[in-house]
Formats: sequence, C-alpha cells, structure tokens
Amino acid sequence: HNFPLDLAAVEALSING
Repeated sequence: HNFPLDLAAVEALSING
C-alpha cells in the first residue's frame, strides 16, 4: 500500500466493514 489511493480504498473498506 504505497499509494494514497490504495490507502483511501482500505480506509473506505474498513468503514464499510
């Protein structure tokens, strides 16, 4: 996860989860 876009996606998944 080197790109901020990837980190944002992970955060979104975490929130949805």
